[in-house]
Amino acid sequence: AIQKDCLTVLDEQEFTRDKREELLAQILRIAVAAEVLQRTVARGDRRFEELGTAAADISVDVRDLFMIQDDHNTTFTRVWEALETREPLADLVEKRKTAIAQVEAQLVKTQSVSVQHEERRENLRVSGEEERKVHEHKDKLNRQRTEYEQKQRLQTERELMDLSEESALRQQADLKLHEVRVLKMRLAADHERTIAENKAALEQTKISAEAAIRDRRVNEDVYLRELIQQGVQESEARLAAIRETAEIIRSYVVDVFTHPERLALAIGSIIAVCAGVYVSREMAILLREQLNKRLGKPSLVRSTNRISLWGELKLWILSCCGRSKDPLEFFSDVILTPAMHTQVCRLALASRTAKLRKAPLMNVMFYGPPGTGKTMCAVRYAQASGLEYAIMSGGDVAPLEDQAVTELHKLFSWVHRSRRGVLLFIDEADAFLGARTGNMSEHLRNALTTMLYHTGTPSSQFMLVLATNRPGDLDTAVLDRIDESIEFGLPDLVEREKLVKMYYRNSLTQLLGIALKPEAKAKPRSPPVTREEDSAAGRAMTAGGEVTPAVLDAVAKKISGFSGREIAKMFVAVQTHVYATAQMDGKAPGNKGKLELTVDMLMEVVDKKVKEHCKSVEMQQHGYIYRHEESARSVVAASGRVGMPDLIIN
Repeated sequence: AIQKDCLTVLDEQEFTRDKREELLAQILRIAVAAEVLQRTVARGDRRFEELGTAAADISVDVRDLFMIQDDHNTTFTRVWEALETREPLADLVEKRKTAIAQVEAQLVKTQSVSVQHEERRENLRVSGEEERKVHEHKDKLNRQRTEYEQKQRLQTERELMDLSEESALRQQADLKLHEVRVLKMRLAADHERTIAENKAALEQTKISAEAAIRDRRVNEDVYLRELIQQGVQESEARLAAIRETAEIIRSYVVDVFTHPERLALAIGSIIAVCAGVYVSREMAILLREQLNKRLGKPSLVRSTNRISLWGELKLWILSCCGRSKDPLEFFSDVILTPAMHTQVCRLALASRTAKLRKAPLMNVMFYGPPGTGKTMCAVRYAQASGLEYAIMSGGDVAPLEDQAVTELHKLFSWVHRSRRGVLLFIDEADAFLGARTGNMSEHLRNALTTMLYHTGTPSSQFMLVLATNRPGDLDTAVLDRIDESIEFGLPDLVEREKLVKMYYRNSLTQLLGIALKPEAKAKPRSPPVTREEDSAAGRAMTAGGEVTPAVLDAVAKKISGFSGREIAKMFVAVQTHVYATAQMDGKAPGNKGKLELTVDMLMEVVDKKVKEHCKSVEMQQHGYIYRHEESARSVVAASGRVGMPDLIIN
């Protein structure tokens, strides 16, 4: 039994020894790992600048070592617990305690090394941050110093440049002053030399003149005989030439009249020359008419601005040089309401853009009362859009009868030959573009059909502008071809004021030299007044006798309902009245400075034109009705004749 127990104890001791050796081997491995860690930390202290990228790997290694140590501790604890379950020996317990103490010391040492490593890493991070801040501060100071030095250098260079410029300017001023002094000295010397030369020449001339006078006085009879002889010779030469010419004419006349056949030949030659001149003139006229028919404008076109190839080249050169006119400047002398002006300018610019892009052009209709500027606006429209214009009248088509269709075809053929495009303006369009009714003649119907044929498709070569006072009379097919319509109404007060001042300037100031008198003090525009207030204002201004802008404003208020043409005719009548008054007063009408216009003369013509306008409106509304009115002078004369028998009877 003792032997078995000894064998068991030996087995247990052998097992314990194996476990102890295994535990020691693990402890040695842990110690080696700790030593390796210490060496790694030492090497990391020496190579801290290279730890930027390897710091994460070292941390992973340390974490792995701690995990290994934890595994060893777990294994050691498990082995220890297994050993505790058995009866250990005394020396084994002591060794185990020693091993545990060593392991704990090694763990404490390892933790100390790890803490030192963390502290060193934190110190390195703090020192690196401080060094970075120090470097940034140094860089900032260096930049500030560099900027300051650069500013100082620039300021110094600027000051040097200013000083050099001032020095150069002073030198130039001194040089100019010196040159001026030298020039003045030269001029003074030249002046003195010229004076001396003039004096010498004057003296020489005086001496020569005195010598010539003395010679004339001494040889007066000789010079007189020479002059007389020279005059006699010239008279004899003239008389000889006259006699010779008269002899030639006499001999020719005698020869002609003494020989009848020569007389007949002379008369025939004169007649032939006269006939040749007449025939040449008539043939030239006929040739010109034929060329105009074949190459010139059609007979339907009354006026056009088509220019030659040289004119177009000149316009192109001016446009390339930047001297072309602004399109909206063509409407500067056209007075319209703001809404009409905006609409017309918009359409003109749209047509100009469509022409440049070779897009189809639009057809436009101008309608409204007569004399409102439709034709003039169409011409300006064509000029602003860059097109040529051709003006025709609808009344010219009807007299052509069966030739109307042919002339219309010629017209559109002429239009298509244009290089810039054509704005075809038809005035009084309702004359042959009216509605197709039973009263329309066959020729007008054919002409209308021809016009509809040529305008059925939008074209980039021409655009149609119709002007009419009766838009309701136009044919529906014609109205269907119209893209835009603009109504030209009678001018309002503001437009009438502008028209009155413009026609006053054109008819009186430019032609007669009658300028508009300026007002003493500008007054703000007053609101619309009644007819009684207008008459009172007119009587108040009439007392002054001078035409001022206020008088023209009163005239504009008085002619309400007038068209632009009526205003122009009114100022033509004022011009005629001025001529007649000057003739009756014995003044020369051709002298602009002697003509005068008073407010009484102006208002007299204005009142007359207002009465004519009212009668015209009444005739248009109710027809002509004659009303006889006795004048005041006739009434007074009749009353005088009635009273005469009573005086005789008494």
